[in-house]
Amino acid sequence: MKKEKLFANSSYKKLFISSTAASFGDLFDMFAVMTLFTYVWHANSLWITLIPVAYALPSILLSQAAGNLADRYDKVQLMFLSELVRLLFTCLLFFTDEPLLALGVLTLRSMSSVMKVPAQLAYVREVVKEDQLLQAKHYVSNCQSCRAVSRSRCADDHNAKSMYFS
Repeated sequence: MKKEKLFANSSYKKLFISSTAASFGDLFDMFAVMTLFTYVWHANSLWITLIPVAYALPSILLSQAAGNLADRYDKVQLMFLSELVRLLFTCLLFFTDEPLLALGVLTLRSMSSVMKVPAQLAYVREVVKEDQLLQAKHYVSNCQSCRAVSRSRCADDHNAKSMYFS
């Protein structure tokens, strides 16, 4: 019954659908990057191992500052700006022709998306009623957890394949 009330909130429903779609997009993005490194550039396993580091390091280093900014500014604008900058770095990724340059672009792109998670969580606090807040945060955090697990599994699969084929 709480699920029906929670998803009756149109703002939350839009956020949930976009987060779910973004999770699938991140999974396909990781597959594409791993495939590019493995089969196009024939990169060794060290380069492929650095891909998850390029995705995770900015989040580790910048998450505290991102949380402070998310509390001070408009959350929807921060999420939109984060995705716009991420789109620009994704387009720049098409013009890279070597693994080192691609890792740099991936790191910058990951830096731009650090703002999205705290802005999403802060936005949930704004649009969801207090009695449904725990349930809403559970759904958003599950989307984030699925995204992280899919990235690590994808990295493990491609590392195993690259060691087998090299």
